[in-house]
Amino acid sequence: MYAAGFYTYSIFALIFWETRRSDFGVSMAHHVTSVILIVLSYILSFARVGSVVLALHDASDVFLEVGKMSKYSGWERIASISFIIFVLQWIILRLIYYPFWILRSTRLV
Repeated sequence: MYAAGFYTYSIFALIFWETRRSDFGVSMAHHVTSVILIVLSYILSFARVGSVVLALHDASDVFLEVGKMSKYSGWERIASISFIIFVLQWIILRLIYYPFWILRSTRLV
């Protein structure tokens, strides 16, 4: 539930404190969806699986945030490298590792 608190704070930070950027709508949708999924996984007793999925999906966000900060700071080379690493990690974790290892391990057969 700690992550739900972080994403709830992020919703309020986006609305009241942060500078409105071009990705405001996408960020807001991401944070609202994340809170809903975290709370539902807790309510429906899927907290262990939800924690694994959350950790897996949040791992690539580090490079996205570094890339965004670098872009806003004018460091284009670091931003480009961070975005490339983000895309590679996103593909590996979400399109390969998640369906073929995580989802497969939850099957009952």
